[in-house]
Amino acid sequence: MKKSFAFILAAIVLLTVSGCGNQKQTSEQKGDITSAQGGSDDSSKDSKSIDLKPQENDLWNNDKSRQLESFMKDWQATMHQEYQSYYPGKDVSYYGITYPSSLGSGNIAVNDHKVSMGWSNDGLGKHDFNVVAIYSDIDHAKMGAHLYFFAIASNKKPIVLITEQNQGTPDMLIHFNPTKNTDLEQGFEKIANSNVQ
Repeated sequence: MKKSFAFILAAIVLLTVSGCGNQKQTSEQKGDITSAQGGSDDSSKDSKSIDLKPQENDLWNNDKSRQLESFMKDWQATMHQEYQSYYPGKDVSYYGITYPSSLGSGNIAVNDHKVSMGWSNDGLGKHDFNVVAIYSDIDHAKMGAHLYFFAIASNKKPIVLITEQNQGTPDMLIHFNPTKNTDLEQGFEKIANSNVQ
């Protein structure tokens, strides 16, 4: 009788301990999912283990780069243009200036205001515009090439900047403006603001 009581007591203790362990694991998994999705609910506000950094780091990533590449294939077909992607290690020579290598040269203006730009793999950075992707049709354009910078602004907002400038200006700046193509703008916003699993 004593042996069976001891066995039952040991089983209860074992089940209780494993049950607590499972609850902890579920709680941590929930925190990870909440962080990755960038969302917050009432239960996550009370958790001290959830940090804002994973959400901020999700501004841009490889999955979003692949989504943008897929989007650009469809978009360029509708525009009857052919674009290529450029990134560190694969510069575009846009009328003699190479990007992204020249991003930090301090000669870029947006809406006629000189700004700072730099390449960013995650959308974060100290610049006015942190460029996460570059596309251009310069190698395929029959007339007037386009250069697009897909960037996350310092206020964490996604923006698509375009230049068609093909020669120098008196102020020695390369002038960009936000794209007027709403499909491109909304497509990039949707990708940048999505939370890829």
